[in-house]
Amino acid sequence: MLFFSFKTRKKSYSTTQTQLKSADKNFSHTSQQIGRSMIEMLGVLAIIGVLSIGGIAGFSKAMYNHKLNKQTEQLNHIFAGIVENQDKLKNYTGSSVQVLSVFDALNIIPKEMKYGSSRIRDSMENIWQVGYTREGASQYFALDADLTDHNFDQCKNMVALVKEYHDLIWQIVIRQYPSASGPFVRVYGDKFCSSSTSYCLNNMNIARIQQACDNCRKKESCKIIIIFGGTHWQ
Repeated sequence: MLFFSFKTRKKSYSTTQTQLKSADKNFSHTSQQIGRSMIEMLGVLAIIGVLSIGGIAGFSKAMYNHKLNKQTEQLNHIFAGIVENQDKLKNYTGSSVQVLSVFDALNIIPKEMKYGSSRIRDSMENIWQVGYTREGASQYFALDADLTDHNFDQCKNMVALVKEYHDLIWQIVIRQYPSASGPFVRVYGDKFCSSSTSYCLNNMNIARIQQACDNCRKKESCKIIIIFGGTHWQ
């Protein structure tokens, strides 16, 4: 009876050992699976992270291009409005402070650009001053802004746009800012262009536009002044 009991216990012990070894193998196999699963999960997360960064960068670029295109639309609306209302503006005799209200009454300024009583703001967050002056028989309407973001791209777009109005422009001034004594470029309209002027709107190609806007490249701020008018308005 005792011998039988011992054999039974030995057999039970042997069975337990076998079960433990089997459990250990299963645990090891499960651990390997968990390890692989963790590595795979980290790989997936890494891919998602890269795609997310790429998606954000792509979205930011798309938003930037949208704002830049919107700015072109806004400025073109103003320039076209000045041309359309040229005869009415010839009779203007008010002050520089009042000219924005005149532009507004003639629907020259897009509604979304209104920013206070004497300034306007474009889609790139530039604040524009609208000015006016008369010198003898000549009168001038000016738009003046300090560009503070993506200056080079904005400058190129503006010069390319203003080129379409080369017969009504006196000049565009492109200056490093805030230094009033810094380097600057003048690009002249048809009536003021001569052999002595370096830049004329009617012959501005991509290379010359980039060259003229070089003052705005990698600068914290760049001033742009676009001036319509002159003796040919009379």
